[in-house]
Amino acid sequence: MTSEVSTTTDYALTQQWAHAFRAAGFDGIRYWARHELTHVHACYALFAPSGDQTSTVAIPTDFTVLGTDALPDRTDLWDALYETAGIEVLHIPGSI
Repeated sequence: MTSEVSTTTDYALTQQWAHAFRAAGFDGIRYWARHELTHVHACYALFAPSGDQTSTVAIPTDFTVLGTDALPDRTDLWDALYETAGIEVLHIPGSI
């Protein structure tokens, strides 16, 4: 079960919303993720130009991507999902 009743996976539509919010002077919005049913941790969408906006020597910024993780490697997230929502994520079997 997800919060699909009040959300959408239509990314073209959400990009239109983002453009309208940005045009209205908003820098971002706070929202609940559709798979975070406990509504404890909020998500943030920040509106800025598309593409990589990380630091460069010519244009330093406060945001730099320090690394990425593959979701299957983040067992701490699977454990937190089980502890907070009682949802257990099972591994996909190698063969059926």
